[in-house]
Amino acid sequence: MTVENRSYVSNYYQTYIWQGLSILFNLISMFIVIPFISEEKTIFGIYSVCISTSIFLNYADIGFVSAAIKYAGESYARGEREDELRYYGLAGFILFILITVIALVYVLLAMKPSLLINGIENSEYLHVATSLLIVQAIFSYNNVLQRFVTSVFQVRIEQYIHQRVNILANIIKIVSVFYFFTSDHYDIVGYFIFIKLVELLALIVSIIIIRMKYHIFFTSYLKVFRYNKEIYFKTKTLAYSSLFVTVMWIVFYEMDVIVIGHYYGANLVAIYALAFTLIKFLRSITSVLYSPFKSRYNHFIGLGEPDKLRDLLKKVIMLTMPIIVLTVLSVVILSKPIVTTWAGSDYQSSGFIFAFLASSYLFSFIRIPGANLLVALEKVKDMYFINGLMVILFWGGVIATSEYYGIRSFAIFKLVAGVFAAAYYFNVLTKYLNYGILEFLNDTVVRMVIPITVQITFLFGVFNFIPAENSVVNFLVVITTGGIATLFGLITLYFTSRYYRETTNRYFHKILVTE
Repeated sequence: MTVENRSYVSNYYQTYIWQGLSILFNLISMFIVIPFISEEKTIFGIYSVCISTSIFLNYADIGFVSAAIKYAGESYARGEREDELRYYGLAGFILFILITVIALVYVLLAMKPSLLINGIENSEYLHVATSLLIVQAIFSYNNVLQRFVTSVFQVRIEQYIHQRVNILANIIKIVSVFYFFTSDHYDIVGYFIFIKLVELLALIVSIIIIRMKYHIFFTSYLKVFRYNKEIYFKTKTLAYSSLFVTVMWIVFYEMDVIVIGHYYGANLVAIYALAFTLIKFLRSITSVLYSPFKSRYNHFIGLGEPDKLRDLLKKVIMLTMPIIVLTVLSVVILSKPIVTTWAGSDYQSSGFIFAFLASSYLFSFIRIPGANLLVALEKVKDMYFINGLMVILFWGGVIATSEYYGIRSFAIFKLVAGVFAAAYYFNVLTKYLNYGILEFLNDTVVRMVIPITVQITFLFGVFNFIPAENSVVNFLVVITTGGIATLFGLITLYFTSRYYRETTNRYFHKILVTE
């Protein structure tokens, strides 16, 4: 079956199932691992800052990996397998060079960690920061393999295969925490080395799977692992716009912990980092919901089928909106007990930060499809504008108010910038979909009023009975309560909205599939 007429429903379902399991194991990992390593608050703060520097590795490709995935997806849809591989080769080569530069920076920072973390110049913990940064430098090259592996699976909308491997790796990581952290043993450096080795092993296993399933040999990848003038000029416009977006993404989403660590010290960065760690759960949910469709957008662009792209885009927005909105509302309302039952009363002030950071995800059903659409259509100017605006709003607000609100300013203006971005993407989507604004609001906001009312009423009705003390049982009670509230909202939506009821009853087996 060709890419053009193939149904991807099985791919979507399997992606959801396996990435959902991956999120579950990540949540279990967070619940088990973070309480262990956060016992030493200062070390946890140091660890958080050092690990947060990995953002530079995640975005070191200066936009060429994301551009390569787009064009590789189009080549794959047309059956041009050699061109697909050449896109991976160029992107990997550029990534390798830049990671080498970053690894050298890690080594330099390891010589003077106080450049990253204020107040540890003569601290007994100085050697911890040095060791973590050295390990980060050595294993930086894992990212080259990771980008190759994830690109191949993503283009085929079969990320779930790699997720199966990652789940096994995560189980090993979770179990290992009981070896590295005991009542009389706290080896955070040894733990970090071990998890990096496990990640490398998982990548090697995935490379073997790619060879067996797709007949893409790693040696073939290495042959095109070089500069290619033709591919470079094909990808550079989108790549450099993606580079700008990447830089803005780093400055907006990832610099918080580093800046707070530098200006406020290890203790306050630990407070913020805990909320920041929790918010990765919501980021994972949005990644699971929307990741299968980016490559499908590229398939339609490559095949010249804009009507099918519009049809899929509308389905993505409509069918993910209730999941996003109802889940985020549960998290926001239960933010304080989530924090206290998970990490203890010492981190109680993280609840406010967590609530605001979580609120910024309420409009993900608009922001993420809108951003993916701009990339698929290569709307470079729009990408520059909205990403630059978000950074200006966020950091402008932080600079103006941090003297009064401290680290809370970072969370408050993350939400403010997110709301402005959602409004912009809302305008982009309604125009592209030929969707009237009032019609769009009626199909989304109006349908959610009753379900949200039922959900909020339930949560506030049981709020005073929710435990707040740190324990495994209490944490599970809070999480289960949030899940039940979200389920109540979805059930209410089913009975109050004809559109969602008919979609569930008649088209469940065709959800998000374009024939």
